[in-house]
Amino acid sequence: MQKKALGRGLAAIMPDADQESVSVEVIPISKIAANPYQPRTQFDVVALADLELSIKEHGVLQPILVHKVGDNAFQLVAGERRLRAARNSGLQEIPALVKTYTTKEMIETALVENVQRENISAMEAAKSYQRMITEFGMTQEIISQRVGKSRSSIANTLRLLTLPVKIQQSIETGEISEGHGRAILTADSPEAMMRVWEMTCKRKLSVREAERMARETKSPTSQEIDSGIRMKSELPSTNNLPGGSTVPNPFTMRIVEDLEQIFQTRVNLKWNGSGAGRLEIEFYSDEELERILEFLSTIQVK
Repeated sequence: MQKKALGRGLAAIMPDADQESVSVEVIPISKIAANPYQPRTQFDVVALADLELSIKEHGVLQPILVHKVGDNAFQLVAGERRLRAARNSGLQEIPALVKTYTTKEMIETALVENVQRENISAMEAAKSYQRMITEFGMTQEIISQRVGKSRSSIANTLRLLTLPVKIQQSIETGEISEGHGRAILTADSPEAMMRVWEMTCKRKLSVREAERMARETKSPTSQEIDSGIRMKSELPSTNNLPGGSTVPNPFTMRIVEDLEQIFQTRVNLKWNGSGAGRLEIEFYSDEELERILEFLSTIQVK
């Protein structure tokens, strides 16, 4: 197998290595087994295709990292995107730094290498940080030093793990951004977080709009009947109408749902003890207010 000098990029994941004495071998791709401890679960298809084109034109510029498990047999430690792209590009061999690791060292190195990548998802990073803490006893300060990110960045990313699972999955699939997730975290309960998330997805809210909506869940009015999104069990059994008549919850919820369909935003319908009430139409930006006003101006009063 051929050998060449160590690539500069490896210094990031091997800060203690003596780069002058370490060499990179060119090894058969067919001899490299997958990393069973790979922390990454999502791979951007478009980005992978771009990497394939780059490899076809320039070759593999940064070696992968492998663990030697036997005679001419290796296990991937770091560099799965490069390995996949090289294989898809038709390459038979790939430059690799060959080392021998313990299981613990393999997991730790794979975690550190992955979170240093700019294109790792926020949830993958959060789960990796959590594993560094629980499995290796690292503090946020040590993680910060190892991955080259600020301690506040580490803490903010870890907080995403306190979101309801559905919202975490929504971030992981790209339905909402990490910024949306942080905004939703400011809501005052998991139930409120779910309501903000549902409206964020439904209305395609910006991060600022989602944050504003989440803050509103901390106000006293958030305890009132606010929308059809709220569960029936949270509503009072009846609502007073003029004349002392009552209407069951399903009817009230249908009214709210119909109004939200009409105005395409969150609607609050509130009753008081005298039979009167108040209808509130929410907006989350100047543009949305203009849209609602324009819609109201088109209504003809008979």
